Amino acid sequence: MLGTAQNLDIAEESWDKALRFCDPDEGRFGEDEVFAIPALKARTKPPVRKNGQKAVRLKNGAQYQVRAANRRGGRGKAADRVVMDELREQNTWDTWSATAKANSAKFNSQLWGISNAGDNSSVVLSEQRENLLQAVNDWDSKVVPGLLSVEDWAKQHSITHALFEWSAPDGCAVDDVDGILQANPSIGYSHLRVEKLLTDSRTEPEHIFRTESLCQWVEAMVEPYLPRDSWSECADSGSEISPGSRLMFAIDISEDRQMTYVAVAGYRDDGLIHGEVIAARAGSLWVIDFLHRLAEAQNCWDVALQPRGAPVSEFVAPLHDAGFRVVEVGGSVGLGGCCGGMHDLVFQGQFKHLDQPVLNMAADFAVARHLGEVRVWDRKGSLVDIASLVAVAEAVWALEHAAPATVDHEPPPAAEVVRAGDRMDAVSAGVDFRSVSF
Repeated sequence: MLGTAQNLDIAEESWDKALRFCDPDEGRFGEDEVFAIPALKARTKPPVRKNGQKAVRLKNGAQYQVRAANRRGGRGKAADRVVMDELREQNTWDTWSATAKANSAKFNSQLWGISNAGDNSSVVLSEQRENLLQAVNDWDSKVVPGLLSVEDWAKQHSITHALFEWSAPDGCAVDDVDGILQANPSIGYSHLRVEKLLTDSRTEPEHIFRTESLCQWVEAMVEPYLPRDSWSECADSGSEISPGSRLMFAIDISEDRQMTYVAVAGYRDDGLIHGEVIAARAGSLWVIDFLHRLAEAQNCWDVALQPRGAPVSEFVAPLHDAGFRVVEVGGSVGLGGCCGGMHDLVFQGQFKHLDQPVLNMAADFAVARHLGEVRVWDRKGSLVDIASLVAVAEAVWALEHAAPATVDHEPPPAAEVVRAGDRMDAVSAGVDFRSVSF
């Protein structure tokens, strides 16, 4: 038998518990810690306790070993039974492919994956569960109503896989007693009590309690850097930049380089800062031409971006060549101020946005990482593309901290009024953002 977990310490905890029931050496434990069952002790040899090689050994040759869940942990270890604990922590297939094959050389072997519910990063658990749920639904729709016999259904599906799940119904309240009981069948048979879980439901973050205690899947297991309630309160579908306000543009590219976003920031009549996404398109080759037409229309040649360490950084030179003044948002001052400043503006209600879905999604899941003692946006660590939010935050920061550009260009053409619904990704030369209802 081979047991694995996300790290060796967790795997060895289960191993230690199992050893207590069969360890022939009672002297290792105090009087209150003697759990060994005589029948099991009689069949057990002294265990191997060397770090990295621990094994419970039976006299018939059977062994229980543990390994860390990584691509090398179980490779080459043939096992009749493999137990993968905390399957939700496997966010790539490396561990699964290395360990699951360990039992393929054994006749009638088993592999057990044990886990609470996962999140968007639980790649292996999510796919395995989804495949099994499809099989369950197919059974319910064909075999249960008599449309297909058991034998015919078995010819079309794998019958060597099974799903055992105890979870509360989707959408139930966190303090729903029936849901708590449904997700925790050991209540009444162990130390676990309903009263304790009800207390946890009132004191733990909801997404943690739903995953850990109700075994429900949540979309993200991280707290966003921007407070969700505060972000929602900053939404204003009628928000607009004052006609006399200075503008600041910004661009950012997604971590996978699939999308590029252009954002604008300016001041409203009430002095609050308005920010929005004005273009979101696939790729990046379009952005220089788009910004040039935009700048000519608005007579604004400021563009903010991160000058180093980001996909968008390669546009510093092309933007200079195209006549723009690049406002560099870099280093701990710029990156930290951009991220932390946006947090403070949102938390204090000093920022307004248009409730755009592309921006709401990014704000809902954006996380920040430490750069020295400041926090900066974490494109890679966030569960969704947050480049739209980064662009808006950089436009806001540059608006407040960069002096206006002094580049001399031809005066802009006369402004034309367009419908507010035409703004997103449909900006053309001649459109004055300060004459449009943002």
